[in-house]
Parts: sequence; structure tokens; C-alpha cells
Amino acid sequence: MWAPAGPSVVPLADLVRECAAAASAAAPDRRIAIEVRDECLVTGDREELRRAVSNLLANVLTHTPPQSPATVRLARVDGRPVLTVEDEGPGIGGESAAFAFERFYRDPAAREREGSGLGLSIVRAVMAAHGGSAELRSSVSGGTTVTLAFPPRDGGGDASLPAPAGFPSDSHPPRSASPPAAGDLGPRTPAAPPREARKRKSMATLLYRIGSFSYRRRWWVLGAWLALVAVAATAALAFRAPLNDTFEIPGTEAQEASDLLADRFPERSGGSVTVLVRAPEGESVLDEGYRNAVGATADELAGIDGVEEVTDPFALVDDARRSHEEGLAEAEEEARAQARETAGEQVPEGTPGREQVLDRAGEEAAARVAEQAPAFDEAEVAREVPLFSESGRALLLQVQLTEADAEVAPETVDAVLDAGGAARDAGLDVEFSGQALTLPSVGLSAGEIVGVLAAVVVLVLNFGALVLAGLPVLVALVGVALGMAAVLASSALWDLTSTAPLLAVMLGIAVGIDYSLFVLSRHRQQLAGGMDPHESAARAIGTAGSAVVFAGVTVVIALLGLNVVGIPFLGVMGVAASVTVLTAVLGAITLLPALLGVLGTRVSALRVPRLGARSERALTAEHTLSSRWSRFLVKHPVLPAVAVVLLLGAASVPALDMRLGLPDASTAAQDTAERRAYEATAEEFGPGSAFPLVVVADLTDSGDRPGAAEEIAERVEGMAGVDEVSPAVLNGREDTAVISVVPGGGPSEESTQDLLHEIRAERGSLERATGAEVTVTGSTAAAIDISERLTGALVPFLGIVVGLALVLMALVFRSVLVPLKAALGFVLSAGAALGVTVLVFQQGHGAALLGVESAPTLLAFLPILLLGTLFGLAIDYEVFLVSRMREEFVHGAAAEEAVVTGFRQGARVVTVAAVIMVAVFASFVFGHDETIRPIAFALAVGVLADAFLVRMTLVPALMALFGRAAWWLPKWLDRLLPSVDVEGEALGRAGAAREAGRGATRTAP
Repeated sequence: MWAPAGPSVVPLADLVRECAAAASAAAPDRRIAIEVRDECLVTGDREELRRAVSNLLANVLTHTPPQSPATVRLARVDGRPVLTVEDEGPGIGGESAAFAFERFYRDPAAREREGSGLGLSIVRAVMAAHGGSAELRSSVSGGTTVTLAFPPRDGGGDASLPAPAGFPSDSHPPRSASPPAAGDLGPRTPAAPPREARKRKSMATLLYRIGSFSYRRRWWVLGAWLALVAVAATAALAFRAPLNDTFEIPGTEAQEASDLLADRFPERSGGSVTVLVRAPEGESVLDEGYRNAVGATADELAGIDGVEEVTDPFALVDDARRSHEEGLAEAEEEARAQARETAGEQVPEGTPGREQVLDRAGEEAAARVAEQAPAFDEAEVAREVPLFSESGRALLLQVQLTEADAEVAPETVDAVLDAGGAARDAGLDVEFSGQALTLPSVGLSAGEIVGVLAAVVVLVLNFGALVLAGLPVLVALVGVALGMAAVLASSALWDLTSTAPLLAVMLGIAVGIDYSLFVLSRHRQQLAGGMDPHESAARAIGTAGSAVVFAGVTVVIALLGLNVVGIPFLGVMGVAASVTVLTAVLGAITLLPALLGVLGTRVSALRVPRLGARSERALTAEHTLSSRWSRFLVKHPVLPAVAVVLLLGAASVPALDMRLGLPDASTAAQDTAERRAYEATAEEFGPGSAFPLVVVADLTDSGDRPGAAEEIAERVEGMAGVDEVSPAVLNGREDTAVISVVPGGGPSEESTQDLLHEIRAERGSLERATGAEVTVTGSTAAAIDISERLTGALVPFLGIVVGLALVLMALVFRSVLVPLKAALGFVLSAGAALGVTVLVFQQGHGAALLGVESAPTLLAFLPILLLGTLFGLAIDYEVFLVSRMREEFVHGAAAEEAVVTGFRQGARVVTVAAVIMVAVFASFVFGHDETIRPIAFALAVGVLADAFLVRMTLVPALMALFGRAAWWLPKWLDRLLPSVDVEGEALGRAGAAREAGRGATRTAP
């Protein structure tokens, strides 16, 4: 038995209302009547008394049918407060009733249910400690009545006692309270309430107030949102900086070599553009007519502002011609002088006509030299110039820019792309390539718009009303508008790639619609139960909004965690996406209740015939597809669980062959100028010609610097996989040399990667032989370095994400097995998403059906980005689904029944949310950005697998297998973990108590 925790005045009426309200919140369909005739102040331990009353009501909910009503009566009988709890049965027989107050006693009819018993021994112990009694009357057909009789208070009735204030609202007894010795009914010293319980306000309460304020001050909130969007949009227009698609990772060899070149070769620090000029099939650019057109194009390019110089291969041919002519002239002059000298020796001075003889001898000698000298062969010389193709059909113009690729003015880019009119007029094809010409843009294509429309259709099918369907989309779009404006306004502070805004838009729209959907679904259920719209909106923000905030913060943390890997452009992508996710959360908890305040009771306006009625019936239906599916999983959990694990495991197998790389011209869309230029260049000059490896030799410590550079070039030329090596180019101080190495394969092929590794492996030998420090850079080397850095960061990042999942799930669900199950499900979903993406985008299976291009490598930052993003989304579904199961369990439902009931309540909204998210992600697969397409595909597959296979199949099956053990948590860990009320249970009890209190006051006689 327990003794009361010290003398304190307890208003039994308030306590009864709170406990009845909590029971009503746990079983909204159950009718619980409250009849309070007297306030009935007693002296005792409020928390122990609450425990006793809650136990009685929990027995009613657990051991009687859902349609069976209950009545709680409180009155003063002969000066004693008497509390009765009645139900209409079925009850228990007289023989069983005699043992009802035994510890852990269970009626035989209820033994198939999980639980420790009726728990009435606790009730009797509490009443005995307070000097009262507990009695039970029950019959199988007549129901059960439990009567609690309290002793009379000294001093008379309630009116003479001052009403106490400041009672705690926590329904759980203090952990430090311990039962006294057996038979000890005296008072014990109460444990001091935890400081957190006295001072901390729950997140649910705060969100409830935010929701209530937004609903009440709707026009202020709407005006604030409008002002924020306007200010952010204005700032974006004023401060937006050009997007930069240059991928850099500090600390890589390629980046360090590039920095050395910028310092030692300042004239080469600017960007470059390659112009391919190609004659029609069967003709040669060396034809005189084409030559003039190429010269005019080169002159046009050289005159553009921002162009440093243009290398014209015909100029190189002309230089060779001049060298040939100058050499011939020197030979003729030398032959002429030698012939005159020889003739002069034979013709004595003073001989008449001597000078004429000498001149004639010299001219004849010069003529013989000219006749014997080989003629200048322009075609042969052109074959020796690397800028001419071997077939002579094409040539390259090298354009050196004054600014770096990312800093080239748009006017310069436009002028370069507009050049070449003379060549085109002559019948030549002109194609441009180069990083400087990539003009990133942010915008939605028709595919993305179709995705949003698909989301609207799904919402209409779910809600059956156009207004309800439009609200989540409107809130999501406004949130994305604010977030994107903020990102673009601050783009001058960071190097924003073109992929970052698209990723931010994609995630912002997807989570924005889903978060508003969760809140709206709760609001709609409460309205169907007769709740006032204002109270319902505030309560929905406090309950579903709590889960939204937790889920959103989880996604933001995961995205910001991308900065941990130390890759700047990847971190920027995470920051940009986290901004739109954050604004989506803010929209769901402030803008949405404001819009609900404007609509009021008209929130379900513009109902769609048939769909509206069907949607309303689904709110109260118990025998649904989800309930049947969950019951099947609970009865037969092993086979579905094993099938899901095997299926997702098989889908993950292709990920073992994953090769990573960065996007380049070879992976661009077929219809882009960049791809056409690459393919034409590869066809005429070889696949590696457009992306050579750049060997940089630091000759500072070399004795013979030109000789050292030449030896390095010769050694590299002899390596396997080399197609061509250009002569070394030294800077003005001759302390640095640049050697261009053309691989035999393309930039994404394994042979090129092997060549890079071989050059670096021979670095020690080269340095010992020449005294030069050798490094390799260039776009291909940089891409390989970045890919290898990202691959190395993949496993540590996965460990961080899984560890974070375990901690967060332990906080939310107070369990050991549930976090492990959640982490396992996430790993399976992520593995399947990567495997299927490799299957389509790297191996090409099904690529044609989706209209996408396969490539030898997968986007290097896709795996880490997928892990960070999918982690947050998977936690969303876990929270929204499993929290309902936990809520049912803690309110007394058996473990298996809690799985079924919780799944039925959460499955519909999770299904709709997942379908919407998949639709949005899939729409970006058919968009215009080749970089975002595999990311969107992987996310769509990941969400599809996680929502439907993991969360809605594997999770309930494993929960059924775990049983009560699913909610086991060691006591020491329970004390360490802070309490996180994600579903706002405390708020639900407090709000229900207010309503029940008002209803009880009305029903009292």
C-alpha cells in the first residue's frame, strides 16, 4: 500500500474531470458521462488519487466494448465524498468479482488480452492509504460499478475550506516516490517535483498558442507573410549573384595544382572556351573558302570584350609557312654566297664581266636549292597541329578569357555564342563548349508543374473538397517562394550552384504539401467530432504541428549535416534546401491556421460530388483497407517481414557496382549544344581531347628546367592509356611547366581514372629523375578527386545519420527496439534507392522508358545527398505512423491491438503524403536539369520503398513480432532521456479536461 504524500487539499471534482477527459481523448468514440453534485474537497496525495481514478477508467476502456458507455458520479453521501464509476458491461461473475482486488488478477474472459490485470489492488491500496475504501459490484449482464468512499474531512463541508492553487498537471506519479513498508498507512514525505516539470513548457503548448494566435489574428499573420515574401523577393532581385557550377574541394591535389597555376600562370587563370568548326562530310576545313571564314570567326572572337586571345590553328599553319619560307630564303642566301665565293676564286679580280659571272653563279645555286627543297605541304603541317583533326574535316579555336569561368560576364558569354556567323554562312558547323558558357538558371519546366498538379489531384481524392485540397499546395508554394527568395538574396555570400535552388524547390514543395496535409487531416477529424473551428485549428497545430516541427527539424539537421563531409558545394546545397524546409514548417504552423481562420466553417467548401461523402465516411470507418492490411500483418508477420527485407536487399545489390563522377559535357542532355560539341569533338579528335589531364611541374628545384619538363612529357607519353601529349609550356620565369595529356578514353571512363592514378603513382620516380614536383589537375582530375573524396565520406556520413536516427527515435518513442527497427528500415530504403538508381542511370536498364540518359558514372554527391534527405523523410513517416501506435499502447491497448488501431489512424494520411511526395519527385525526373534528374529519381524510389514497404509493411509486422517488448526501455536510460511529447498528448489531455469540465458543470444538478 501507498501512503499519501503529505496533507494537501485535493478538489475531487477537478480531478475527475481531468481523468475523464483523458479517457475521452484516448477513446473519442466512447461516451463518458460526468455527474458532479459536490466539489468534494479531500486531503491526500493528488497524484495517487489521479492514478486510482485513471486506473478505473482505463479498465472500462480495455474490458468493455467500444460502444458501451460509462458514467462517473461524484457526490457527498452522509458527509463522505463518494465516487462511482459505472459501465454497462459485460461485467464479471460473482465468483470472479470476489478476487478482483487481488494483485494481477485477471478475469478468465479477458486472459487473451495483453496486460498485467485489472490493477484494482492499486486502487484499494491508494484508498486504504487515504483512509477510504474501494468496493466492486459486477455481473455478466449488468455491468460493473466501482465505488470509492472517502473519509469525512474535519471541519465540515467544502465551503469552509480555501480552494488550493498550483496543483501539478502531470498525470504520472513522481519517480522518486516509493511505497512504505507493508501495513504502514501513515503519511510519507513527498518527493519534490522535478525542476523541469515546474518550469518547462511543452512544445505542444507553445504551438497551440501559436496556432490560436494565428487563427485569431489571421489578417495580421497573412499581412506579415505577404510582407516577408515581398521584402525577400525585392532583396533577391537586388542582391542575387550569378550561379556557379564550378565544383571545388579544398585540399585535393587537383585544386592545389590549379591554385599553383593561377599563381605561376596568371595569363592562364581565366576561363576558356573551345570552338569546334567542322566542314561538311567529305570536305576539309583546309579549303581556301573555309579558311577565310575561319579567320573571320577568329577575328570576331578576338574582338569581343572579355576575350584575352584566340588561338587560330590557321595562324599556326601560317607561322609554319613563314618559318619554312624563312628557312628556304636563308638556304638560298647561303647557297648564293657560297657559289659567289667559289666562282670568285675561279675568276680573277679585274676580269671583265666578273660580277655578272658571280651573280649568275649565285642565282643558279639559289635556284637549285629552291628546286631541291621540299614544297610547303599545308595538309602535312596541319596534321602536326593538334588543333586540326586527323581527317582535316574539323579544327578547334581556343578562346582564352580574361576572367575565371564563374566570373565571366553574361554579355561576354552571349557575344561568344553569337559569333561564327561567317563560318556558318560558308557552310561550316560551329559548336561551343566550356564551363564559362554554362548559364545556370532556376525555373520550373512543364514536368515539375505537372507534378504539382498531380499532388492537387491526390489531395482532391483524399479530401473530396477543392478548398481543402488547395490549402496544402498554396501553403507549400508560399513557403517555397519565401525560402527561395531568401536563398537567392543571400547568394552573394556563397557560391550557389544551379542544382542547389532546384533541390531546394523540390524538397520545399514536397515537404510543404505533406506537412500541411498532416495538420489539415487532424483539423478535419476534430471538426467532424464537433469541435469548435478555432479550438480545432489551435489543437491541430499543437498536436500534429508538434510532429511537423519535429520532422522538419530532423530534415533540416540532416541537410545541414551535409556540411560535415567538408565539401563546400554539397554543404551549400544542404543549407539552401534546409531554408525551404524551414519555411515549409513555418507555413504549416502559422500561415495555415491563419487561412483556416479566414475560411472558418467554409474550409470544406466546393465539395466534389461522391468524393466528399466518401472522404467523410472514411473519417469514422473502422473496417478499412488499412485496418484489414494491418490485421493481416499482425496475424502473419514473419512472411511479409522476410519478403520486404529480401526484396529491398535484392534491389540494393546493383549499388555494389556504383561508380561516382561529376556531370560534364559527356553526360549532358542530347539536345544541348554542350553535348553536341562534345560528341563532335570526340568523333574528330578522340573522346579524351575535350577533357585532357593537365600535368603541372614545379621546376623550382630543377637544374635543367626545360630539359626536366621535356623528360616528364616523354615519360608520361609512354604510359598506357595516353592518346597524345602536347609539348611542355613554360611560364616566363621558367619555374613551372604545363603539359597537356589527352587520355584515350572519355572523362568518365575507368581507363582515364587509371591513367590519372598511374601518373600520380610515378610521381616519386619523376621527381627523383628531374627534381621537379609533379601534380595533376584539370576538370577530369578534379572530378575524379571530388568523387573519391565523396566516396570516402559516404560510410562515415551513413554512420552519423544512422546514429542520429537511433537517438531521435529513442527520444520520441522511449524504446530500444523501435529505434533499431527505424534505422534498419532507413538503411534498406536507402540501399534500394541507390541500387535502382544505379540500375537505370548507370547501367541503362529502363532508361529509355523514362526518357533519361545513362552514363558510366553516377552523380558523385547523390549518395550522400540521398542519405541526408531520405533520412529526414523516413523519420517523418516513422513519427506520424508509429506515434499513433504508441499513443494507443500507453492508453491501455494491447500491443497487437495498438499496432492495428494506430496503423488505421495514421495509414491514410501517410499514404497520401507519400504519394504526393513521389509525384513531386517524379516530376523532376522529367524536368530539364540533368543533374537533378537522378537525385529526384533516387528520392522518389526511396520514398516509395520507405513509405509502402518499410513503414507500412515491415514496421507493423516487426511491431507485432516484438509485442510489448517493442516499448521496453531500461530504467537507467529512461532517466537519462528527456521527455519529448511529439504528438502533444499533454495538450490533448489539458484541452479535453477544459471541455469536459465545462460539460460536467452543465450536467450537474
